[in-house]
Amino acid sequence: MKAVRILAFILFGFLLPALATASQPVGKRPKIPVFDTLGFLPNSMTEEISESLLEARKSDGVDVIVVIIPDFGETSPQSIAKDYADSWTDRNASAIVLYSPGRELGPGPWIYPSGNVVNRLNPAMLTSLLEETRQHIAQEPTEQEKIQAAANASVTLLKNWKKTPVRIPVPQKRTFLESLQKYHINVLHLEIAGLVGIALFIPLLLGFIWLLLLVRRRRPKYFPSSRTYPRLGAPYAGGNYIATHLSSGKH
Repeated sequence: MKAVRILAFILFGFLLPALATASQPVGKRPKIPVFDTLGFLPNSMTEEISESLLEARKSDGVDVIVVIIPDFGETSPQSIAKDYADSWTDRNASAIVLYSPGRELGPGPWIYPSGNVVNRLNPAMLTSLLEETRQHIAQEPTEQEKIQAAANASVTLLKNWKKTPVRIPVPQKRTFLESLQKYHINVLHLEIAGLVGIALFIPLLLGFIWLLLLVRRRRPKYFPSSRTYPRLGAPYAGGNYIATHLSSGKH
């Protein structure tokens, strides 16, 4: 029994980190795009940020939510932000601005972009842009102003990324180009087959017309039948086409 307890304790020790880092339900999306259960932001700044983000969502189609939560330990900020993004944001162009006051490993804010718009960017370029944005935000004097700057920067980044042409991944691009090449080759083969068919049909048509004319020329000639008249005497005995009628006399 003691060995079973020791084994259970060891297994629990291994599973505890995984359970701590597993994605947790985050509840329903708040009515305003600022989720601050700690009251870290002043009410005036919360209202200002919310109005700006609501207007950006309505006019520009970008969805940004500020999330301010307690210290989440050693769990990666990207994992926490992803949970909120999957549950609360749109699937097109969205971002989570995550901040944790008093976190020993750094409070943030972190910008986690998500949605289809992220697929338009090269991963290296995305990392570089987020790092430049983080350095710019770090120049703000207070933590509250850093959060507001991160929210405004997220809106600007998403608006610019929506204008970026769609980036097709290399394997998909190669498959697409191969399919396009096969399509053009098939079309070319059909065009060649059509031209060859026309080229073969014209001589056959001319040969048929020539054969039809030749058959009509070799058909036997027929003369019209002549009218016959009754003749006097034996056949072929001559005569002058005079016919007489014999009848009994008066005597």
